[in-house]
Amino acid sequence: DRARGEGGAADRMTMETDLRTLLQAGLAPLVPPGSINWAEHPQGVDRPYVVLTLPSDTEGATMQGRDGLRQSRVQVDCYGPTFASVAAIRVAVMDTLHGYRGGNFRGVFFDGARSLREPGDDAVHRLSMDFLTHWRAENA
Repeated sequence: DRARGEGGAADRMTMETDLRTLLQAGLAPLVPPGSINWAEHPQGVDRPYVVLTLPSDTEGATMQGRDGLRQSRVQVDCYGPTFASVAAIRVAVMDTLHGYRGGNFRGVFFDGARSLREPGDDAVHRLSMDFLTHWRAENA
């Protein structure tokens, strides 16, 4: 029931906040503060940086209704001036997220990667990874 916080937008935002906080701690040596953000990269923050996207979000259910468990696919896009810089971030993201279980996360699992290079004179290298998160609000 939404009054208890199950399945509402507040739960998804908390998952997003929790995941961003987890990545900020794990990537602190590689990316500057404020450079891990959802949906877009803010102006004025240099590379390297990480953009998080939520391509899918589903909610578990039983015959009695919602069970409070969410499965969300999170795309983690790492951007940097060189391939080596994004490769180092990739290793740190994998070390931080793959197999993680703690807090409200019941499990986070790697689900694939893609390597790209943005066109243009100012080369931007990009490595994109997908993770499946299984998450439950504490009060669910």
